[in-house]
Amino acid sequence: MATKESIIDTLRDDKEYYTGIGRQYMSNSDISNLISNPSLYGVQQGDSLPFLQGRLFHTLILEPEKAAAMISKAVDVASRNTKVYKEASEDAGGEMLLLNKEVLATEKMVSTMLANMDFFDLIRDDNNIYEQPAIGNIMG
Repeated sequence: MATKESIIDTLRDDKEYYTGIGRQYMSNSDISNLISNPSLYGVQQGDSLPFLQGRLFHTLILEPEKAAAMISKAVDVASRNTKVYKEASEDAGGEMLLLNKEVLATEKMVSTMLANMDFFDLIRDDNNIYEQPAIGNIMG
């Protein structure tokens, strides 16, 4: 039987956290769905533009070393209706991809946020540890 510590170590891998062993546990999104719309509990949600941009925003601020992988998938076209975009999405396993202009807009939001020195000082504090998985019980 795996120990709590070994499970947490496994969950530090984003792939395991989001699509592997992590699916055995409730996430904040699962809890939110359970409270606000129980019919969506446990249902995998597809990506949407706000979700993709939010993920990039989050990554650029908290895990900037991982952002290049997301940005490298962006497509330099004006719309998702183009043949180039559809081929890129198909090559990426059918996933929704950001357009370059959406990446630039998200990077601008990040720059604006980090220009707020009160926020910057809090978020870039070297003592902070981000993105740490945890396992616990809720009401038993």
